[in-house]
Amino acid sequence: MSNEEVCDWNGKDIKGISGYLFRVVTQSLRGGSPAQPPIFNRAIECTRAWLEFYMSAQYQFHDDAALSYMEDTLHRFHTFRDVSLLC
Repeated sequence: MSNEEVCDWNGKDIKGISGYLFRVVTQSLRGGSPAQPPIFNRAIECTRAWLEFYMSAQYQFHDDAALSYMEDTLHRFHTFRDVSLLC
């Protein structure tokens, strides 16, 4: 798939692939040893926050509520991003 093809995606396409990515991450991180679920849950929350921020950034217009939501998701991402350093 070329970069040009991805640029032609609409909001529905991006939302669909984002949902798919989130489900893949969630299913990939189920189970494991007793020590792993807290780390996996942090990875899931990090992914969720990143996707929510990304989806919000795609809006053509951002009112105060949308900007506040984006700030919240960015803060949540930074709260959980350290999980990527554990891999």
